[in-house]
Amino acid sequence: MKKLTVILFENDLENKEYSDRVCEKFSDLPAEKEFCGIWGEILFNYSEVLFEICTTINHFVENPEKNEIIFGCCKKDYNAILDRIHLENCLVDTVSCQDL
Repeated sequence: MKKLTVILFENDLENKEYSDRVCEKFSDLPAEKEFCGIWGEILFNYSEVLFEICTTINHFVENPEKNEIIFGCCKKDYNAILDRIHLENCLVDTVSCQDL
């Protein structure tokens, strides 16, 4: 079973404050893990941006060589993103950006 780790940001302000630290933490992962980046709050072109985010995450969820996929998003967009990810074989873990 794959692990999907979601780093939650309360809002864009928290994203700006912690994103560099989070990106640095996940910059050198082993090959079986994938950090898909951090997305701030989706403000414009919601459907299109949501589609692109989920397409990126699903690409790695479906990759048999990856056993953990990590990404960050704002709390507001969390449910919409998870609703569009193929979670059948995933264990979802959420962590606050402040806990990293």
